[in-house]
Amino acid sequence: MKIKEVISKEDWRGFLKLPWQVYKGNPYWVPPLIEDEKFRLDTKKNPFYHHAQLKCFIAIKEGKVLGRIAGIIDENYINTHNEKTGFFGFFECLPDYESAEALLSAVRDWLKKRGIRYLMGPFSPSINDTCGLLIEGFDKMPCFMMPYNPPYYIEFVERFGMEKTMDLLAYETKTEQNKAISRISSLVERLRKKYPDVKIRNVNLKRVDEEIKTIRNIFNNAWERNWGFTPLTDEEMKSIAKRLKPLIVPDLVSIGEYKGEPFGLILFLPDYNQVFKHINGSLFPFGWLKFLWYTRKIDRIRGLLLGVKHKYQGTGLVSFLFYKSWQKVLKRGQYKYVELSWALENNLPVLRSTRLLNPTLTKVYRIYKMEI
Repeated sequence: MKIKEVISKEDWRGFLKLPWQVYKGNPYWVPPLIEDEKFRLDTKKNPFYHHAQLKCFIAIKEGKVLGRIAGIIDENYINTHNEKTGFFGFFECLPDYESAEALLSAVRDWLKKRGIRYLMGPFSPSINDTCGLLIEGFDKMPCFMMPYNPPYYIEFVERFGMEKTMDLLAYETKTEQNKAISRISSLVERLRKKYPDVKIRNVNLKRVDEEIKTIRNIFNNAWERNWGFTPLTDEEMKSIAKRLKPLIVPDLVSIGEYKGEPFGLILFLPDYNQVFKHINGSLFPFGWLKFLWYTRKIDRIRGLLLGVKHKYQGTGLVSFLFYKSWQKVLKRGQYKYVELSWALENNLPVLRSTRLLNPTLTKVYRIYKMEI
């Protein structure tokens, strides 16, 4: 068995196709879109790599790819947290610890040579994309843009010497017949009287450049004190918007304004994993037809983002924003379930708000860290 840096087209083919071997026969795994995976790893096209480095490796034995991994150095993270931390991500491996150990060692050594002190992950490639190792909830299909992995990854990572640094929690609840929403309605009426100039509006995709600036401003302000936060650049936000625009349902993305100033954001996305499950990684030649057909059958959405700027936190306006957005979800009638993911285990205000909905904790994802 040897570790090889991913360079050639054949290397990349093995890197991208490995998950189909790892998850063969697994009813809960959702094949990723190959083109999207390529973009996330493309150091020329993905603006994340304007401030980050990437090095990919594969483990090969007798011509067969046994595992893959990426090492990532994000200068924005290092500058934000003043800590020399690098990441591992895009990790997949057949049930062979020797391969996993060699891959993790390759990333550790690559980072160490570049003056990095800590190894953390998985981030694929950052906390603003897909992150975390699933440690609870293996008998459920992951929601859109959330990871999935075999249980033995936990043993591999911990055996290598990595330890828990943070858990990310995913909750699920029904959209209808939620008594908590009814209780919030009386609070919303009081808030309306206190803040008569508050307005909740849909995102306007016809003014996408202006909306991108507004959303980025809210995001970088509302989340900057959270664990692991890394600010999004203007280029990154434009890239995310371009990728998600075909998937966004405008009345499921709400922006709160008070006296004309945007104060908060809530983003629900249909669970497109219920669609991608049937596409097997490609929209061509017939994947688009399946996409259009199965999109109509989606019955779950993901609450991806909910936040308000610092100056408005504690005012109750987050409840107003959530309530009005939830009403729009109910009005559509299509979505029966919502996954609220993810929430940091130490973000007590968010957890308290989430638990008001009487949800079920369905999945736990873990971020690991070690000194190198």
